Amino acid sequence: LMKGYVDKIQIVNKSYCRVHIRQDAEEARSGKVAIIKLGAPQAFEAKIEQLQNEMGVAPIDHVPIQYVNETDYLQEMLPHLPSLLILIPLILAARAMSGGMGGGGGPTGPGGRNMFSIGKAIPS
Repeated sequence: LMKGYVDKIQIVNKSYCRVHIRQDAEEARSGKVAIIKLGAPQAFEAKIEQLQNEMGVAPIDHVPIQYVNETDYLQEMLPHLPSLLILIPLILAARAMSGGMGGGGGPTGPGGRNMFSIGKAIPS
């Protein structure tokens, strides 16, 4: 910030911020993104604004601070995982058991060949 290499600051989910470095910065830092963990975003924003005012930067030239909300879909799906692990095998088992019951003829004949076809002979 002191050398003027910061392009913009993004505060993500009010928990951390990404500091985007300009392309015209030193080669070692050019175009990189630094991640900073925040305590309170309002306090961080106030300190950045105070620092820029102390440096004599005009308010129109202050580094823009953007608030961004991002969703991690893996974290959203994680609580539903146990239910899915129980339901999917149950649905597959129900489909397998009802596959040949009742109704028209399939490769195993009318009624299918399953545990309920006791006493029914299959002519060969």
